[in-house]
Amino acid sequence: MGSPPPPCAAWFGDARVKLVPLGATGFSGSQVLLAHPPGMGERYVLKSFAAGVSVARAGWVHALMRHLHDAGIAAVPKLIECRPESRHGAGTGRGDRMNTLAADPTGTLWELMPFMPGSPRSCPTISEAVAALETLARLHRAAATLPGEPRSKAQPACLHRRIEQARAMLERPWAARRVALGERGDPAIARCLDEAVSIFTRAGGERVVRHVADLKPQPMHVQPVLRDIWSDHVLFDDVGGVAAVIDYHAAAIDSPATDLARLLGSWGAAAGEGPLLDRWRPAVAAYETIRRLDDAERLIVPLLHATGVVFGLENWFRWTLDEDRSFPDWGRVRARVAALVAGLEAAIEEAAKSAGNLD
Repeated sequence: MGSPPPPCAAWFGDARVKLVPLGATGFSGSQVLLAHPPGMGERYVLKSFAAGVSVARAGWVHALMRHLHDAGIAAVPKLIECRPESRHGAGTGRGDRMNTLAADPTGTLWELMPFMPGSPRSCPTISEAVAALETLARLHRAAATLPGEPRSKAQPACLHRRIEQARAMLERPWAARRVALGERGDPAIARCLDEAVSIFTRAGGERVVRHVADLKPQPMHVQPVLRDIWSDHVLFDDVGGVAAVIDYHAAAIDSPATDLARLLGSWGAAAGEGPLLDRWRPAVAAYETIRRLDDAERLIVPLLHATGVVFGLENWFRWTLDEDRSFPDWGRVRARVAALVAGLEAAIEEAAKSAGNLD
């Protein structure tokens, strides 16, 4: 059985809309389609949320997107409202009058936005990185004023997750997982696990994980952030400006440091070697002309990046080998795991230095 058709009628009525897959399906299984309505020059992006996402959750994401777009940040896509008479409209779950969500027959939620041309950079130039971090700073500054989300301090979710992941890794180390796996599992992923076990042992990974598990971070500033802003989700125009920032489905309340770590860490080392913030010093300086990093944020950015490699691998090994999850593109999964393994030793070294700075 194929997937149910997207609810195009919610926006286009009875028009026969041409749909073309746009790029690879995300790891979450979300579908992304380019929509060509007949007789219209415009193109649109039709995207599903992951299966099971509630109207309330998707409505919060859309409220954040509208708030950012209304703040004048042109890189944020403008959500298209459903037709008033649509039977597919799902509202937003927030009690407002905007209706930018539609449900297909399975209850999966969809959104529609204008197509925003641009291309990502795996290794941006310094000027492109500056433009990206200026845009990110404006996003963070505007997101902090989202109605209904007062300014507050708390242990950020990004650190809480890493502490919990570290404790889980100590209870079930990779070496024990490999022994239990035997001959089962995807062969390519199993080989990656073998290599990861060797690197982890040689580089002193257990000491780093134990250090993270014992962290007791102080409350710090938290606010709405994107949480999945990485190289593929920042599109540049032909002159190096930011054309669009896409994919807001992972947005949540967390530290802005998690976005900086995610984006800077996803770029190649065109800026040189050394600690993450030093490699991209001009871009970070540009961010701070718009929104200052506090001392706590500056400290945790390199830790979040480095431990993101370690715990990213832990997640992939658990999903693929323990839970035997299904993914739409196993080639991309294997490539992602291999890339994380390639960066594991350097990540352990950086995590050791960064975790010590939090003591």
